[in-house]
Amino acid sequence: LNLMDVKSFFSEDMEACMALSEVLNDKENLSTELHRSVNRMTVDLLRSKQKALKAELIYKALAIPNCLFLNFSLIKNIPDMGALMSYLKASSYNITNSYIMFDAMHTWADANFGSNKVNEKMTYLKDFKDIVKERNWKPIVPRYIKKKLNEGKQALIADEKYTRYHRLVSDVTFTPKELFENNNDIKFYFKHPKREGCIDEAKCGFIVQIKGIYPGGTLLSPFSIKVVVDKEAYPDDIIFNSKCTDIKNMHVALNIDNNIKDYPITWSGQPVRTSKGTHYWGQHRFYNSAADNEDGLYINKYYWKPESKIALVVYQFG
Repeated sequence: LNLMDVKSFFSEDMEACMALSEVLNDKENLSTELHRSVNRMTVDLLRSKQKALKAELIYKALAIPNCLFLNFSLIKNIPDMGALMSYLKASSYNITNSYIMFDAMHTWADANFGSNKVNEKMTYLKDFKDIVKERNWKPIVPRYIKKKLNEGKQALIADEKYTRYHRLVSDVTFTPKELFENNNDIKFYFKHPKREGCIDEAKCGFIVQIKGIYPGGTLLSPFSIKVVVDKEAYPDDIIFNSKCTDIKNMHVALNIDNNIKDYPITWSGQPVRTSKGTHYWGQHRFYNSAADNEDGLYINKYYWKPESKIALVVYQFG
């Protein structure tokens, strides 16, 4: 065994460390000089790993409020809209803005469409508006609830005068497999009337960082959607400023196949890859309706093709 043999064990991953340990255990094959070289290379590799870990920790990204992937099972068995409103009023920990609350009402009603659980009394929409005002939340803008309610109901909860918002749609689209299984960094750009360099051109922006459920084909951490907040991580073509990129006033939705409405994800839990390699996320099934592995939570479901194109939509308010 010579030094070149030892170097061949190094591929900058943990398998190299494991292979090296086996070599060190067989000390009869190592000369004193080679043993020192191996120890030195081991220390260098570990230091390299520590630096990489430190760099990853510095590369900060924060979750958008509605990207906590609340599970629909929390509200599935609530018997009617009145009981749902009572639950939402009491759930101050998870329900932190008007959009998360609206998503709960809309998803629950949509999931139970056609059942006897749905009660469409207008009083609940008035209750919603009262809660928004009482808690000083940003009001719903009409664009967000487009095609989710009829115009009469929209007028009860949407503020036509509240126009200080951006609806940002990702330039790139993804198939379910690409979005759910891969890691993706998605750039968003917008103009800003008070930020130098962004007044006339859409140069202000941020990066949404998606961690897939099966990156590289291996089950790792849960699916996540976050905004990168470390300025050092940004390329020159994006002006990132936390004052005009207020994460607590962001909300994420999906647009599928360029549909006229955006679909909420707040109460959809985690995206799922079935044993057959198909995908679903909440009510959205990206395969034939006869496919197996239904989760049974929803009465009403949306069926899309596996090749459907999904765009990430970020609403930014204020």
